Amino acid sequence: MLVAWTESLETGIPEIDGDHRHVIALANQIADCIERGDIGNIVRDTLDAWSFMAGHFDREEQLMLEMGYPNYETHKKEHEDIFARMTVAFLTTPDDRKTFDEVAPVVLSWVTNHLGDAERVLAAFIRTRSTAAAA
Repeated sequence: MLVAWTESLETGIPEIDGDHRHVIALANQIADCIERGDIGNIVRDTLDAWSFMAGHFDREEQLMLEMGYPNYETHKKEHEDIFARMTVAFLTTPDDRKTFDEVAPVVLSWVTNHLGDAERVLAAFIRTRSTAAAA
């Protein structure tokens, strides 16, 4: 297992947490395929993760715009940087093991840094905004 979901990663926003759990599950699937030498599924799962990340970033950025998130540009830039690093790794590594070796640090960085910091700030803003709108 590459990454384990823990309570410390939760934002408290069900849609965001669901996406994050799914990305982590995909990353772990890819790691399991590599350990088993299941080449056919490595490529499929890697493309699924890449595609899902693009959709997740789009959904999250739309939510930030709808909520008037003041750190939108900075957060969006983090998404662009992560996605660019993943894309470069996918496009420039012909070997599945090397692809994983290139992408795994990006995923781990995303989990430890982006989820741990930027997502918590965003979630706190959304909760505050939602509470204020309900009052």
